[in-house]
Amino acid sequence: LASEGDVLLAISTSGNSASVLAACDTARSMGCEVIGLSGRDGGELKKNCDALVIASSDETAHIQECHIVMVHLLCALIEHGLGLA
Repeated sequence: LASEGDVLLAISTSGNSASVLAACDTARSMGCEVIGLSGRDGGELKKNCDALVIASSDETAHIQECHIVMVHLLCALIEHGLGLA
């Protein structure tokens, strides 16, 4: 469903989820930008993103909590940009 110029938000706690990495490859081949959210050391996702935010923790729950905050902030920025907030 993506088109050139779209942005993929790739989320993987470990940064090594095969399905997420495949989605990154597909998105890049379509001309999309790839923004990632990961944890630990970023895993393989580091090599597949134009920008990556790493929640530097080894605790899955803490990583996912950080990701939730980041997604809420992203939604708020989008709403503000669209004049909805």
